[in-house]
Amino acid sequence: SSRKILSHLSGKNEIKIIFETVGKQEIYCYVTLKGTKEMERLVKELRYKFYDVILSADVMQITEEFKLDFFPKALENL
Repeated sequence: SSRKILSHLSGKNEIKIIFETVGKQEIYCYVTLKGTKEMERLVKELRYKFYDVILSADVMQITEEFKLDFFPKALENL
């Protein structure tokens, strides 16, 4: 079940954010790793341990960290 996957992932240091969607049974997580080999290892591990639950796994690699500025400095003195 998805609860087993969530429990498994929440115990890993490289998982920073993890959540399950409402409605669809989907799990999203934000993972920090040193390279693609580590990501491949993690995905293979999950597919092996939860082969009866995981239908597909998509990976989106983010190579830069973006800063969102909701309050620009120009508006600070108004």
